[in-house]
Amino acid sequence: MGSDVTLFLVDSDDACWPAMRHFGESLDLNVATYDSGQKFLRELRDDQLGCVVSEFRVWDISGLHILDKLREEESPLPLIFVSAHATIALAVRALRAGATDVFEKPPDEAALAETIQQAVCRCRALLPFSAQRRRFKERLQTLSHEEQDILKGLWEFDDLREIANHLNVSRRTAQLRRQRVLQKLGVESSRELIDVWRELLPLDTRRGTSGASETSGGPDPGGRVHFDPRQSEFVSRAPAIESNA
Repeated sequence: MGSDVTLFLVDSDDACWPAMRHFGESLDLNVATYDSGQKFLRELRDDQLGCVVSEFRVWDISGLHILDKLREEESPLPLIFVSAHATIALAVRALRAGATDVFEKPPDEAALAETIQQAVCRCRALLPFSAQRRRFKERLQTLSHEEQDILKGLWEFDDLREIANHLNVSRRTAQLRRQRVLQKLGVESSRELIDVWRELLPLDTRRGTSGASETSGGPDPGGRVHFDPRQSEFVSRAPAIESNA
């Protein structure tokens, strides 16, 4: 699969490490072993390409907690459970939480290899998107309170004059603040900002936000998305916003 790909094995039972290491190396994977879920999460980098294989029961934190943290950190790394403690209920819970698959020990190596290969391909495709998303969110954090108000206004109103009236500032002041927002976020226009936002920060179904697609996690194509930068929450609104550029 390539020397840049790592199989991250998280399992307190180090007796299984030699077999899994041999298995990973047979797939041309680097293999990193962890008997602690916390240690794995501490050492995790957001630019790593690979796949996580974890037990459900790890001595310090559960495999499901590791999965939750990966999703919370928006890591593109897939997680596959290979467990001696798998039950139907646990498997269903894991898959609903975003696990790639669940295998009982000892796993069918051919099936596990195929699953890992497919998961790594998806991870490779997601890495550039994940990096762009991370940079965009970092830029959002640089906005001042006044600039956050302008950003919020771009979603709520169709005209810059409406934004100015809502914020009780002059149209010129609103225009200057909008320009700073666009510069800080690295876009040329309000329309481009909206397009970038829809691409990189779609509605998050894990928050149970209305208007999100259960299958894609994205916004309802027919609705406008409203964002409050200070609350980091999305809510669905009615027709798509026009460009204010």
